[in-house]
Amino acid sequence: MLSKIRLRPAQALALGVLSYILIGTILISLPFSQKVPINFIDNLFTITSAVSTTGLVTVSTYDSYTWFGQFVLVMMFQIGGWGFMTITSFFFLVIKKDLSPNRINILKTSYTLPNGFNIKQFILNTVIFTVIIEVIGTLLLWIFFAQANVDNALWFAFFHTVSAFATAGFGLNNNNLTDFSLNIPVNIVISVLCYLGAIGFIVIQDFYLSLRKKRKITFTSKVILIITLVVYILGVIAFYFAEPTIQDKSFIDKFILSSFQVMTASTTAGFNTMDFGLLARSVLFIIIIIMIIGASPSGTGGGIKTTSISALSGIVMSILKKKENITFFGNEIPLQ
Repeated sequence: MLSKIRLRPAQALALGVLSYILIGTILISLPFSQKVPINFIDNLFTITSAVSTTGLVTVSTYDSYTWFGQFVLVMMFQIGGWGFMTITSFFFLVIKKDLSPNRINILKTSYTLPNGFNIKQFILNTVIFTVIIEVIGTLLLWIFFAQANVDNALWFAFFHTVSAFATAGFGLNNNNLTDFSLNIPVNIVISVLCYLGAIGFIVIQDFYLSLRKKRKITFTSKVILIITLVVYILGVIAFYFAEPTIQDKSFIDKFILSSFQVMTASTTAGFNTMDFGLLARSVLFIIIIIMIIGASPSGTGGGIKTTSISALSGIVMSILKKKENITFFGNEIPLQ
């Protein structure tokens, strides 16, 4: 259909996002999607937040929407995390149909892949890896939520697994995850899922290919992992020592709280295990900087991306050293 209309890739992406927002808003506005009547503008805002994996809400997800309404949200931030072309392209490939040139151009616009990555195989692997990761995440959270005596532990586990991997930040508790602020297993699983989504499918598939073909990971993956780690370490140290509300806690508790808040900012997930309204302004400023940097390309998070930070750093260092070519970690960054 898109190939017949002959939209430009950027136009097709915008139209696709708008279509999913429209479909999602219609579905969640149905009477059996709501526990109580919800205004259309609130439904529209919620779906837009889900598709864009933003995590902002104007109404309580659990108190406002039935199981079906919550399932619609899960599908919306799953699609939002993948990109709207991924799921349809996956079905095309599964039924052995080839992708049109226009569809491939749209996918290449959505995913900026390093050299050596095949877009068709990338799409197939993206869906397969997502299913594997989310099944494992759901099973683990099911166990830990059940141990914490959470009602409907399996559904809570599935909802929060998809929300975490898509870095959507939607929760079924009105206080998000503050009830699990010091629950180490839940913190670890949610954090791993968020980071797996945020570092992007490029890194996940790069590791898979490196193990399968016994080669080194690409320079792009190295940059993503290094910048992500640096942001995490510096963020945790700053939060640990700068936030006054946690200074009376034990070393472990302070580390858990600092680590989770920095993780959710770095991945732009939007979860929280502390009341952000009580945080010091200096700490909030640090959180803002971390959110601006954000996640990585072809990942589910937002921000200006870790690779952009590395490129900017390379440009600055090259100017200071009066070099014509741009380098980062000893590697030249191609102009494009």
